[in-house]
Amino acid sequence: MQPRKHTEEKLECIKCRQMLSYDSFHVDNGNKYKHTYYCKKCVSDTCHKHHKRRMEEDPEYKKAQRRRYTKSRFGISLEQREEMLKEQSYKCKICAIELPSEGFLTHLDHSHKTGKIRAFLCTNCNRGLGHFKDSSFLLRTAAQYLEEFI
Repeated sequence: MQPRKHTEEKLECIKCRQMLSYDSFHVDNGNKYKHTYYCKKCVSDTCHKHHKRRMEEDPEYKKAQRRRYTKSRFGISLEQREEMLKEQSYKCKICAIELPSEGFLTHLDHSHKTGKIRAFLCTNCNRGLGHFKDSSFLLRTAAQYLEEFI
């Protein structure tokens, strides 16, 4: 391996070979440069690739990630989430379309003001509420508008 280039202001990333300012690297007192060998961007890119690969190849890793996300985002376990969806008969609370038990087509709707969980919705209904800014007034006004043209 060739020696790492450095100046008083810049250090070379041994992955992308760019000369970057020292603040582009994490601090690492374990080597003579006192900064990591890879720049923050290269570390981030490597982590994203590793995460994506594991999500595709390792079902247990994927489930653990879902479990962590659900707990941190909504404060409930995957089991509680599944029970709530079962109580809704796996149907959107607004339009009653069938919802898969997992995946990007099933949304756990919540109040953006209070953070309180409301119900499971399909993508279209969830986005619709979002576009109307969760305003019942705007939704009623939109319904009246549609009634005029029936």
